[in-house]
Amino acid sequence: MTLPLRAYVMLRAEDASWSVSVCRDLGAISSAGTEGCKHDLMAVVHVGFDRPASFQFESLFEQYKGRVLLTAAAKHALPHSYTSSVHPVSEVEGHKIYLALSGWGYSIADEVHAEPERSIRRPEGWVRHFLSENTDAETEFSAAKIVDDLTYLKCERLLSRELRAKSGFFRYRNMFRVGSDELAELVRCAPPWLLERSLDTIELTVRVANILRNLELTTVSDLGAYSTDELLRLQNFGRKSVRDLFESLLGALNEGPYDPSDLFASPENSFVDELDKELAGLEQRLQDILSRRMGFRKPSETLHEIGEDYSITRERIRQLESKAMTAILKSSALGEKLASKVEALLLGRDFPLPVLGLEAIDSWFKGVGKAIEPVAYLLSWIDEPKFSLVQIGGVDYIGRISAEDWLHLSREAKKMLRTGSEESWSESHCEMAVKNLLRENQSEFRGMFWQQVTSHCHFVTSEDGTRKLASMGRGADQIVEVVLSESDRPLHYREIAKRVRTQWNKDIDVRRAHSAAATVGILFGRGTFGLQRHLNVDEVEQASIREELENIILEGPDERQWHSNELLGLIAERGLSDSDFIDKYIVDHILRASPALRSLGRMAWCKAGNKTARIDVQQAVVSLLQKAGTPLTSEEIRQRLIALRGVSENFQIIASSSVIRLGPGYFGLNDRDIGIKRAKQPQLLDGLFEVLNKRGSGIHISEVPSELNEIAQITPTALFSIASMDPRFQLNTAEYLFLTEWESSRREALLDAVTRILTEANEPLSFDAIVQQAEFRTKRVYDRRAVSGCLKAIEATFDGDFWHLGNVAELDEEDLPIEAEEESSEAAQ
Repeated sequence: MTLPLRAYVMLRAEDASWSVSVCRDLGAISSAGTEGCKHDLMAVVHVGFDRPASFQFESLFEQYKGRVLLTAAAKHALPHSYTSSVHPVSEVEGHKIYLALSGWGYSIADEVHAEPERSIRRPEGWVRHFLSENTDAETEFSAAKIVDDLTYLKCERLLSRELRAKSGFFRYRNMFRVGSDELAELVRCAPPWLLERSLDTIELTVRVANILRNLELTTVSDLGAYSTDELLRLQNFGRKSVRDLFESLLGALNEGPYDPSDLFASPENSFVDELDKELAGLEQRLQDILSRRMGFRKPSETLHEIGEDYSITRERIRQLESKAMTAILKSSALGEKLASKVEALLLGRDFPLPVLGLEAIDSWFKGVGKAIEPVAYLLSWIDEPKFSLVQIGGVDYIGRISAEDWLHLSREAKKMLRTGSEESWSESHCEMAVKNLLRENQSEFRGMFWQQVTSHCHFVTSEDGTRKLASMGRGADQIVEVVLSESDRPLHYREIAKRVRTQWNKDIDVRRAHSAAATVGILFGRGTFGLQRHLNVDEVEQASIREELENIILEGPDERQWHSNELLGLIAERGLSDSDFIDKYIVDHILRASPALRSLGRMAWCKAGNKTARIDVQQAVVSLLQKAGTPLTSEEIRQRLIALRGVSENFQIIASSSVIRLGPGYFGLNDRDIGIKRAKQPQLLDGLFEVLNKRGSGIHISEVPSELNEIAQITPTALFSIASMDPRFQLNTAEYLFLTEWESSRREALLDAVTRILTEANEPLSFDAIVQQAEFRTKRVYDRRAVSGCLKAIEATFDGDFWHLGNVAELDEEDLPIEAEEESSEAAQ
């Protein structure tokens, strides 16, 4: 019969009774041993086919109560992070017994049973690697007689504070398994100065602090008695609490050995401050070369460009760059601190971490939005752990995946899914296979990765209710997209079908051409499609227009529906774009990228999502602005929300009593970010009320009396934002502020004015006549492009000299069946 090899944990209690546990994995051994130490029992760990009788260890109890003893077999079976005495402390039935020094909820030095000094001992393990990278530390390590992990644990207090911190970082990163969320492992890998630190001196969340206090845990080493699973079984202690505790402990690790006097020291320098300091310590030429290479406070440059400036070869510039970076990484802990903080922020995340969101989580990254390139540059010089910046969907994320890896894995996933479509894989099997292409330490990207690689997958529901992968790719769609990409202008679907037949020698039905063009393209007009490259409106301007239109719609009544023509008029009236190419089709396309709005078809739009979700996001925005200490753009707010909550859908900032709009796409906190405090705002609004009463009609945002701005020292946008929250005032979509009791602004909007001018005209009008009448009716002076935009919005017709209202079909082009269009064309002929 074959006997199994087992791990035994023998516990001796105060009443002289013994209990024995048979363990099958390291976690069970660790839990049993640390549990015994926590209750002042003695634990004996043995690995073998059988075990010594437990009573034979009785004589050791008084001396080693609250400690773990290891037989020789157990000592050599456990990982290196479980340190034990060099020499045996006793012998039982031929088994040498060793004292466990760390890894069981406590950490002690091997003082009594230390190994006799040798005349010459060479550094071993992580100490050897550390000294090879930090040769300036050899003198201190030698004086403290630190040559391996055991002597480090015993003597690290003899090192300088800076070297204690630096060696502690290095040791932790070498011992801790990347991607692990096991709390006991973090404690085992922590340096002695962190294990000794009181939990009261570490910044913990209120929930975590209360739970640890209830457990009567006082130091970091006490946490080693609990595994992550044990903590998760505690009431009110979930995955977020585990992540919060990890981040707090890693934050304490980053701070270095604790010194109470630090409480009275100046605040911690930020990443940007520390990088400035390190660069300032270099000689002028090295400082200039490194700043230009990493793009710090100036555009990044190539080796060749810098070499030409200095009249030396690019290879010499590379050597100087390497010299400067080596000096910085050796003389400071900046690189290690950056890597350690990023590692802490990535721990346990379920969604990617945008670089612009770093500051929202850790104030050390303040200003990093203007130093993204230096962050990527420094990370590229750090060997382990290896982090990269990868841009996905226009957003820079930080993680353990490079752009090259992302592209390669995307291709692999699509190749695998093509096989899956042939074998009718289930959707769940596809998802598991795709997501598992990413390593465990890249898991926060799995959701985004799945969405991207399956964008052209087609799943169908089978008879048993299971969704199966039916096909992948686009077939005719792909050909049509190529035809459009090769064209310098949008094409009618009939022209597309013609080009497919001519260029690809493929017979394609016009209905299929129409369907494919609608799938891959953008509608530019009746039956006419193009691609993004044909828009003549860049993505930045599109995003700006989309944000303003979202604000208009979301601040309106919940049941309100908006047509693209109406929104086009508001774009023109508000001067939101200088482009002459924007029409109702482009507006409709721009809004399709908005998660906050919902298309009703026929180019009509309304709000998406629910009010509760918007309130929840609004509260998070207030918190973000408070933490930032300064106004933020909507994009900065969005990326910080993604970093904290993973919010990327149904996100929109609405002005409220706390959050005010300071300018287009720019928000701040009332009372803090404007020149007039809340206590004096009622007086300002009283003055505004008097101005409106005296005028008898609304005022446009461009007409705010200068005396009000000068008194308040705020922008007209901020003034209107505050006023719109006072029940005495209302702000309409044309940006007229008026008294609520009037029920209207008593002013004509430009779009309405242009419409009525052409409607009431007995004959076509010249453009100049329309502009002149519009300014007279609205009592405002306009940019002529605004009037032109309104003419386009109402689909007026220009015959070469004059404008008049045309006959516009009621049915929008995107909803017009091909047959109906053919009939319409024939009737017109």
